Amino acid sequence: MVFGTCYLQLCKKAIYEAVVQPTVRESFLTAVRSRLREDFELLALDYTQDRKAFHMDRLEEVHIYMRDIKTHKTCLTCLLRPPEKVLACGHALCDVCIQYLGTTSPEARRTFSFASCALCGEDNDRTPFSILPATAGVRILSLDGGGVRGIIPLVLLEQLEQHLVGFGLPLHDFFDFVCGTSAGRITCVPA
Repeated sequence: MVFGTCYLQLCKKAIYEAVVQPTVRESFLTAVRSRLREDFELLALDYTQDRKAFHMDRLEEVHIYMRDIKTHKTCLTCLLRPPEKVLACGHALCDVCIQYLGTTSPEARRTFSFASCALCGEDNDRTPFSILPATAGVRILSLDGGGVRGIIPLVLLEQLEQHLVGFGLPLHDFFDFVCGTSAGRITCVPA
């Protein structure tokens, strides 16, 4: 009942995006339904089990099958949300799964890393993922033109960067997108 109500449509959506053969689709759905029933019974017997370790164990068992199944429409670790970050192997995960399954970075808040992909087990040699808080929007720096007046934002940014250096904070980490027009465009082009 839980599978049919909560997961069947999500599993169908995920597998139909990734696989075209009807027999593979049906065997996948049957296997997922059976496995969820077994897992539910196991968790019901011992509800004190570490849920993250349990989930990671289950994902590890399907590494060989997941190597070639990749989609950028559904996070294959939870089947609930669209993925937002892509690992080196090409698998994409949503921000919630990045935070839940990733290792918290000791250097930066809200930064998570993966030694290997949770879906296929391949090494992940990419830099850690920074996750913005749910209440944070996109941080845009827009620089206006105006001929000689285009120097003013440049001087202001230079002074701001000099103040941030003492804290070990690069200025570019404060913006997600930088754009400009006329002299403002010249200002935002990296050296």
